[in-house]
Amino acid sequence: MSISVTRLSRPTLGLAARAALCIAGGAIMAVNLQTFVSTGELLPGGFVGLALLIRETLARFAGLRVPFGLLYVLLNAVPVALSWRLVGHRYTALSCLAILVASVLAEILPERAVVGDPVLLAVFGGLVQGLSITICLQARATSGGTDFVAVLLARRWHLDGWAAVLYFNAAVLLCAGALFGWQHALWSIVFQFVSTQTIRTYHKRYKRHTVLAVTDRPGEVAEFIRRETRHGATRVEAAGAYSGTPHRLVYSVVDSDEVSAVVRGIREIDPKSFVNAFRTDIVSGHWYERPED
Repeated sequence: MSISVTRLSRPTLGLAARAALCIAGGAIMAVNLQTFVSTGELLPGGFVGLALLIRETLARFAGLRVPFGLLYVLLNAVPVALSWRLVGHRYTALSCLAILVASVLAEILPERAVVGDPVLLAVFGGLVQGLSITICLQARATSGGTDFVAVLLARRWHLDGWAAVLYFNAAVLLCAGALFGWQHALWSIVFQFVSTQTIRTYHKRYKRHTVLAVTDRPGEVAEFIRRETRHGATRVEAAGAYSGTPHRLVYSVVDSDEVSAVVRGIREIDPKSFVNAFRTDIVSGHWYERPED
């Protein structure tokens, strides 16, 4: 016996919409660089911060004035090549669009102080930075640099790439603090922490949820999960602790952006089911990963 179940709803963006989001993300990043970042002398995360550190180091110790945009593009050359080969062509091309927009606008836009309070600069600057990166990620692209690395780690080895990015950023900040003083480096830690947490909060792809469903229709539930998410499920014999009534437990792990629809679909199949979903940090074994384009 089968019933009609509402299919998972995954909004898909056209190429033009994705490109528009990448342009918006790059533009917001450039504005943030010329306002919060420049006013507070902060170092953003990833290759943006590394490019700023290299620019400042060359200016102070070698007397060379190298444009930020040039350094940012050069630093992204290797990650772009890896992404083109290992991830996807359209994904990489859209990411390059965001990189170019941020690089060009950062050279064109004038520096402008917004506020002078270092707390506000670090917190709101980090929030805006995280927002710009999240917009690019929502377009199934990145803003460049260590974002490529984070996506590769999450995609190929199912690791928390954003944690790895945080460690890289810490190393850059240690270098900045040793060279130019610790006050701005310490405020940059707050900036980068807020930025990273913003991304981890609003970007759900590459996160996992375990779904446990106690149901009397295990075959239909497992087939629904397989059909809609392309993830498998395990069926386990179970019984109610109080009544002793036999049931089946269906166990599966799905992407976090699918979990709400999966739970809703299970409840449509079996209104009497009991479903528990919780975050999963590590998945080891065969795992279907939706490909980038």
